[in-house]
Amino acid sequence: MKERIFELPFDRENFITGHKTPWIIAYKKRFKHFPIFAGMSIIILILGILFRQEDENHISLCIGGMLVFYCIATWSLFAEKRAAAYKKIVLLADDFEKEKMDCTYVFSDHGIEYRDKEKQLKVQWGSIKRYDTFNGFLFIYAKGSISATFYLSEEEIGVEEFKLLHLLLNDKISVPGKKLVVNTRL
Repeated sequence: MKERIFELPFDRENFITGHKTPWIIAYKKRFKHFPIFAGMSIIILILGILFRQEDENHISLCIGGMLVFYCIATWSLFAEKRAAAYKKIVLLADDFEKEKMDCTYVFSDHGIEYRDKEKQLKVQWGSIKRYDTFNGFLFIYAKGSISATFYLSEEEIGVEEFKLLHLLLNDKISVPGKKLVVNTRL
């Protein structure tokens, strides 16, 4: 295999978008059924208010109130964490822009290598678990990692190279006899 080398100048907007995208994915996964759960919580609370009797326990009021509180607390905690992460991402992007943090990706028979002014990382193909595409980004995950180890933007490397990387990753990562499913929509 011919090595594929990508020398990429630092792009602040791609950096910010690439680091915000996992939060978008997490939000979509975590809160996929949230509107239904929140709606049911509000319905239980309203039914408890409408049909309460003075001499009964107000169990539906308690349950509805707790469920509504849970929905609000869950969403606000996630929003707070996301806002803090977005702030850190922007600060990091500012620092990298000042330092001109250009990077190089090398895809070879041995694996993937990433280099910039601060770090160098080599991962063999056997240590790559999967890859996903989302909003024009390619996210590559190493085994044992919950977040993307590498990410590349279709805008940075070009449409043709982006497609070739898909083919390369599908060839190198897939398990014999099984087709690797690439998640393009979450």
